Amino acid sequence: MGLWRARCLAIGTAGSEVRAGETDRPRGRRRAPARPYVYLLEARGLRVWLVNARDVKHLPGRPKTDKLDAVWLCKLNERGMLRPSFIPPAQIRRLRDYTRLRADLTAERSRHKQRLEKLLEDALIKLSVVASDIFGVSGRAMLER
Repeated sequence: MGLWRARCLAIGTAGSEVRAGETDRPRGRRRAPARPYVYLLEARGLRVWLVNARDVKHLPGRPKTDKLDAVWLCKLNERGMLRPSFIPPAQIRRLRDYTRLRADLTAERSRHKQRLEKLLEDALIKLSVVASDIFGVSGRAMLER
């Protein structure tokens, strides 16, 4: 599994520091570790850009150290060669988190139902033949007795 680089470029207002950096994350994870830093910098009042490394690394003149890399990212931004990734507003992020949580809880509930049905079948109790829905009213009444 290769590493994916997400470049985080924070552009400050007048009088504030400009910082640029990058974070690594392994592929296959749901959320990048760059996001918490982006959210923290946004909370501090900075305008933050999350730039896809694939767009950045093929440009000529790329330096080798982190400090020079940060300066290089700022220069690319000044020249208009970077485009930020979409970062949804806080309300949409919250709604997406709730949606993911609901999907996870629904999958967990289904997994527990399947485990219970398998446990009953291993005990030679084939309740699904008698009741069409073993978690309906009649199925639960049979389970409780």
